[in-house]
Amino acid sequence: MRLKKDGMMTVGAFFRTIFFNLFFWGLVVIAQFVIPFLFLLKKMKLNGIRYQITIFLVHLWVRIIIFFSGSKMTVHGKENIPDDHSYCVVGNHQGYFDIPALLLTVPWTVGFVAKMELSKIPFLAEWMKVIGVVFMDRNDKRAALDVMKLASERIKEGQPMVIFPEGTRSLGGPIKEFKQGSLKLALLAKTKILPVSLIGTWGIIEGEKKGINPADVHVYFHPVIDTAEIPEEEIPFLGERLREIIKGPVEAHGYRDVPARVKK
Repeated sequence: MRLKKDGMMTVGAFFRTIFFNLFFWGLVVIAQFVIPFLFLLKKMKLNGIRYQITIFLVHLWVRIIIFFSGSKMTVHGKENIPDDHSYCVVGNHQGYFDIPALLLTVPWTVGFVAKMELSKIPFLAEWMKVIGVVFMDRNDKRAALDVMKLASERIKEGQPMVIFPEGTRSLGGPIKEFKQGSLKLALLAKTKILPVSLIGTWGIIEGEKKGINPADVHVYFHPVIDTAEIPEEEIPFLGERLREIIKGPVEAHGYRDVPARVKK
């Protein structure tokens, strides 16, 4: 979805946008020099060191771009995050900044199931692969299933994976229906699901004002749901169950009226 932005960019937004893009792409390009070293550590089976370096770099990158956006981020329910790393993070999808918000707040390097188009972005795509992103062609159902199987194996190996069952960004509007098929990742891995409510992320890039603008972002982590303990007859209702859990804090903060001019 793309939101038409009206009015002139403010002076503050102008400078935030310049510094944001300089550091965003600058750090992405610099990170390319680290990728061969991380690949070598993987070949040497020094995954512990590799993960620690990756986490440090990812958190540094995200902290810097959030700082230059001028946004404030508040985390709730951090005690609900499992100590192990074999779980699937399921959240609502408000905007592009959902991903940086989760990269910063989940205390391990999380991977994502991303659309295939993102794999063609120079520099950024290579770094996405390093942190565990898998790319999926939504138009190829057979290939999509293979991607889900690959992502489920990542979870079993100890890397949390993130999915957004809405399939598209709500831009602060009401949470859309959760697509049951997107939950195959957690069901294939037979793992725990960590529900998360993301609030305010849309306002940084996708608000009515042009450029990069400050937003009050909240991240709510809810108690985990173990898919291995869900009775077979309740599986078809898992999507709606998760949606009800996640939408609670979002509704409490209030929805934004998404204008009719917003188009997919």
